Amino acid sequence: MPWSLTCKTWAWHVAAGDLDMDESDINLLRGLALVLLIVAFIGMWVWAWSGKRKAEFKLLSELPLEEDRGVIPGTSGEAGKNKE
Repeated sequence: MPWSLTCKTWAWHVAAGDLDMDESDINLLRGLALVLLIVAFIGMWVWAWSGKRKAEFKLLSELPLEEDRGVIPGTSGEAGKNKE
């Protein structure tokens, strides 16, 4: 049997009882990969929305407002100056 089973052929082989364990291993790997990606996504979401990053996000949100001099209009400081 080929590795590229469609849903219809997979269901037929399951109903017939001749689906080998080797063919279902790919589905197990796909399921584990899906769970790993979901956990990674949730971890990145929690990291991005943590309170520790609030000040950095505030500074980065003002970048589009900077003028060519690196000064944000309406503020007294220079938020975007290069430190070279």
